[in-house]
Amino acid sequence: SEAHEIVTSTSATIEHLARHAPDVRSVLAIGAEGMKAELRAAGLEVVMAGDPTWTGHDGGQLARGFDAVIVGLDPEVDYRRIAVAMRAVVDGALLIATNADTRYPTAAGFLPGAGSIVAALAMATGATPLVIGKPSPAMFLAILDAMGVAGSETVVIGDNPDADIAGAHRAGCSAILVLTGVADGPLADTLDGERRPDAVAEDPAAVLRLLEPLLS
Repeated sequence: SEAHEIVTSTSATIEHLARHAPDVRSVLAIGAEGMKAELRAAGLEVVMAGDPTWTGHDGGQLARGFDAVIVGLDPEVDYRRIAVAMRAVVDGALLIATNADTRYPTAAGFLPGAGSIVAALAMATGATPLVIGKPSPAMFLAILDAMGVAGSETVVIGDNPDADIAGAHRAGCSAILVLTGVADGPLADTLDGERRPDAVAEDPAAVLRLLEPLLS
């Protein structure tokens, strides 16, 4: 794939800001270095939540205000970063989540996802976060618009019922659940509503078999 063909939750967030909140220039971010690099490449002024001066448990003393707090997955998140981000939101910054995954799979088992960090900030501030990435339809709709196709013509392949499958259905797409991530067979059988996939595949090879009639 070419770089312009890849859409990340951060790039979708940047696109959303350009269209709907062009006045956002100053960002406090919780996330990995890759997210910071993408935001800065888009011309945003970015400070990572671990950087501002911290004066102890009486709260973070921010040297400046921020237009938005953007939250992604940060494996090094701690009380300090959440507290500094909380103060920024209380002071008027928008609370934006690049995704709302509650957990993600690793070789050692599941670990907390970005959604867990967002939930902590939402609880502490009382703010309702704007979720750009999955399961929000915004990211899917932006991709459909860029490709010039309708949701009814699109099949989304994912391994997370709460993010991939629900998000696809909210955008009017069909969805195939692959049992190599968050969900296994027994869980897949219990899914309902927007989390219920149109088809289930044991692995990527099974996905190709499901799609073969559509591609022939």
